[in-house]
Amino acid sequence: HRELHGVVRRQRQMCIRDRVRSFPPSPEKFLQIFNDRLGWFIKTSDKALYYADRKGEYEKAIDLLRVVVQFMEENLSLIKSKHRDFKLALSYAYLGRCYFQSRRLKEAIEHYKKGILLGAGNSYNCEIGLTAVYRDIVRNIAETAIPLTPESHPYLSRREIDGLNRMGTRSRR
Repeated sequence: HRELHGVVRRQRQMCIRDRVRSFPPSPEKFLQIFNDRLGWFIKTSDKALYYADRKGEYEKAIDLLRVVVQFMEENLSLIKSKHRDFKLALSYAYLGRCYFQSRRLKEAIEHYKKGILLGAGNSYNCEIGLTAVYRDIVRNIAETAIPLTPESHPYLSRREIDGLNRMGTRSRR
């Protein structure tokens, strides 16, 4: 019982509590934490979704998620998980959603497409997100009667622009 209240134990607790947490962690530490089920990836994603869903602070969420996505893209081959594509596709979906909510359509479309190209089991999240962006663009075309052009939307293919313009003019009638 005496050891529970000893000076050495209290000093050790204070050292642990006062330790500086670096963000983001070093690559080695990141991989160690990432491969753990309750790792940094999940905590950071949860924190980003908290900012996005509860507070409406999409820029803060984007800043957090970009760190995770960038690291995963650069080190995907090092991540020892059979679900690594799944996790990356989910990160793309989260990031795309935050970009879409902050009206940054180019970045939203870019990340949704990256997630779809992975072909992971959860790429449907990216497909649903991309559909929502397209629906928003079509609604905008119908309301404003201004068609898309390759110059105004260089991140869309010619085929996408033609299809969205057709749907927008159809829904205007």
